[in-house]
Amino acid sequence: MPDDFPLQSQTAAPGGPDFGPLGWQTPDSLMLFGFWYRALPASQVHRAQLAKATLLEQPLVIGRDSHGQAFALRDACPHRGMPLSRGPFDGEQIECSYHGWRFDAHSASAS
Repeated sequence: MPDDFPLQSQTAAPGGPDFGPLGWQTPDSLMLFGFWYRALPASQVHRAQLAKATLLEQPLVIGRDSHGQAFALRDACPHRGMPLSRGPFDGEQIECSYHGWRFDAHSASAS
């Protein structure tokens, strides 16, 4: 790998800017949309609870519905951009805390 390649070299000291708790990290700017990436370990995603993560510089709200099925949505209400992670979650729908719009956890369809 050339020295000017934007990934951190393997000889860099642990704890450098691209070394995280999961090991060597690829900067988000080098990752591509349309592919699957792990946003959170499964142990941090609990039934009927919301978790926040950022992937590809996009805020996400991640959780499991009342049946244990995982989901991930962009953490922004389409109306005013309020983070959906700040609203209540009943295990099936996420409610925007600004106007009360409700979104299906899997399809993001408003109801």
